[in-house]
Amino acid sequence: DHDHLQKCFPATQFSYLRRGIDKERFNPRNRDRVWLQSQYGIDPATTVLLFVGRVDESKGVMILAEAASKLIGSGLNIHVMICGKGDRADAIKKLLGERVTLTGSISQDDLARIYAACDLFVFPSASDLAPNVVIEAKASGLAPMVAAGDGGAQFIRDGIDGLVEASRDPQVWADRLKGIIENNKNLIQIRNNARLWAEQIWPSWRQVLEQDLLAVWQRLAKH
Repeated sequence: DHDHLQKCFPATQFSYLRRGIDKERFNPRNRDRVWLQSQYGIDPATTVLLFVGRVDESKGVMILAEAASKLIGSGLNIHVMICGKGDRADAIKKLLGERVTLTGSISQDDLARIYAACDLFVFPSASDLAPNVVIEAKASGLAPMVAAGDGGAQFIRDGIDGLVEASRDPQVWADRLKGIIENNKNLIQIRNNARLWAEQIWPSWRQVLEQDLLAVWQRLAKH
């Protein structure tokens, strides 16, 4: 769109309006595993994998479910949280049983607390241009794993502040997840880097207002 507009208008007549994020709401400081246990019965010692979005094939949610099943079969102490609705919910429940919590639709306040309380954000979707959930997860201090080619990959530096995976094979996803779960030092570093990215690279809504909107309004007001 930017390249197209350059051909139609002078450069001074258009600019970017970025998408901000509430860095206080989505913040690892809000991590509370006691709350997660009281609300959903999840043992604080468990590694929790989170998915947020439509629970259907377009989001690749069954890749997560099948990968989680393999991880459980290998003996890892994990639990899956899925926030959203969709036609694959029953199949996921059948596959993972007590190792999955399907919340359905929840409030933004509760969702922010869930983000902060989990450990990894797993988003195999191949149908999103710029998924806000990946940004929210990083701001909350989760280690995200996303599909290559999807818009979420643009927010990830593979191996630094998240993982990017090109394969659609659940076994491949399970292997990469297992590698990061079993290397706690690396997991913590990726989670810290994810939050640092949100603090230093991604704008807050205040920055969007001041830099993207007010700057334009002030310039126009002078003419």
